[in-house]
Amino acid sequence: MYLRALSLCICAAIYSVVQAADVPGADAAALKADLEKITGGRFSVTSAGVAGIVSDAPEAIAEMCAKHIDEVVPLQRVLAQFPKSVPPLGSVQVALFAKYKDFETFTVERRGACPGTFTYLHHDVPGKRVIAAFVLPAVPLLTRLRHAVSDAMLRACITHPPRWLQTGLGECMEHAALDPTGKPAFGYARAHLRDYRERVLAGDPPAKLAIKDLIALSGDEVDKKGLGAGLQAWALVRYMLDERLAREAKLFPRLLTKLDPHADEAKNTQIANDFFVEEEWEFFEKSLHRYIENLPESAAEKTWDKAQELLKQRAWPEAQKYLEAAVKADPGYERLHYHLALARYKQGLHGEALAPLDKGLQIFPEYNAARFLRARVRALLNDRDGARRDYELLLPTSYGDYARQELETLGK
Repeated sequence: MYLRALSLCICAAIYSVVQAADVPGADAAALKADLEKITGGRFSVTSAGVAGIVSDAPEAIAEMCAKHIDEVVPLQRVLAQFPKSVPPLGSVQVALFAKYKDFETFTVERRGACPGTFTYLHHDVPGKRVIAAFVLPAVPLLTRLRHAVSDAMLRACITHPPRWLQTGLGECMEHAALDPTGKPAFGYARAHLRDYRERVLAGDPPAKLAIKDLIALSGDEVDKKGLGAGLQAWALVRYMLDERLAREAKLFPRLLTKLDPHADEAKNTQIANDFFVEEEWEFFEKSLHRYIENLPESAAEKTWDKAQELLKQRAWPEAQKYLEAAVKADPGYERLHYHLALARYKQGLHGEALAPLDKGLQIFPEYNAARFLRARVRALLNDRDGARRDYELLLPTSYGDYARQELETLGK
């Protein structure tokens, strides 16, 4: 689901499961009894509009999630131009788990495996349609809930949508909102755009697929191609929802009405492919590429561009000044915080590097480069326990070998 998938290493966080019921009849009491039977714990129910929380986590977290979900359900219908003929999502029920092992037990029972991230667990039994999720700090938690809600909303009208459509819509809805004038706004592209440029366009070999090849991918093929396919799905769906001509032509809602609510994924993938065959491929490709190239990565675009030039030149003090200005202009972009910390670290300002690393990890807990740098900074500041915790959390990741070496050194 989320492109930069939530790592199993974040076991110290609180976790949650979200149950999404897209037809009437979902029973919070039955879910509560089921969770208590699975965990042996005690759960309570918190409600707000269409959202209901079945929880053994703090009440404040349950209330925050319920209110946020109740707000974004109608908002997302507007943002995605859902036709009036598309049935609304009936209710969203959320079970907040205070312990990861309980989350794991639940997802294994319902899905047969634990994905390590929040995920939509779809069944033909309405009462067992669930979105499993972790409770993290507020920013990533609510971002991921928005993604999960969009998944549930799509499946409320199309039981088995094409995988690229499901993935792309969820990614777009993570930061979508209405601007002050009431128009849809899909936010700064941030990490999506950075990863698209670096991993799709500049990959070796380039991972970019033609649109006609992307939309023909089966769900398994999308999964096998991983991040590259997910990023291109994000780009295509964002184009349909946000590019002026595509939005005026109602490209996304027209596609939605073509899909068969009761067909399997293969059939709906073919329907989507047939729908797009009517378009002029060459024009479509050029228009999409032009749209993505003109997206801003950050609210501090020019300042960030200058900072990157200085970072490449290893002009650390000068880069630090631009990065401090960039963070002030765009405090929600974790990459700015990381590079500000890096510029300070390179100057030996270890104590000053810690705060931006903490902030970056609050925004994106799986930012492994930031966690690795924070571990080093903590070690240099004689916080050996803190450094050890960070290194241990990195062991299951691509930083595992480096973390293992650092732990050996730390233990001497």
